[in-house]
Amino acid sequence: MTDGSNSSSKPTQPGIRAAVRETVPKCGDTDQVLLTVSQAAARLGVSRATTYRLIQRGDLDAVHVGKALRVPAKAVNDYVDRLVESEKPVVSDQPHTMRPVYRDEASASARAAGKRG
Repeated sequence: MTDGSNSSSKPTQPGIRAAVRETVPKCGDTDQVLLTVSQAAARLGVSRATTYRLIQRGDLDAVHVGKALRVPAKAVNDYVDRLVESEKPVVSDQPHTMRPVYRDEASASARAAGKRG
């Protein structure tokens, strides 16, 4: 009598590859602690070369894991926070007007007269 099960088959346990796929975060995961330079560049929306320059200048923290250079995800977030804080928009109490703003009155009067300034 057979009950439809294969008694010679191994128990159904995930293999090593499946276990690794479940534990290793994907590139887009926000829980990933260390990023490659390419992943950090993608999160920042800049090139790898720009990311290396940011690391070299000390603007973006990085660590070595063996010979591999990695960027902590927190370092990317901290860098973006610093950028946002340093680039706060200036809020004016003046109402917005649609007229052009010129650097000085000479160029404004030249443009009004139709000349290049």
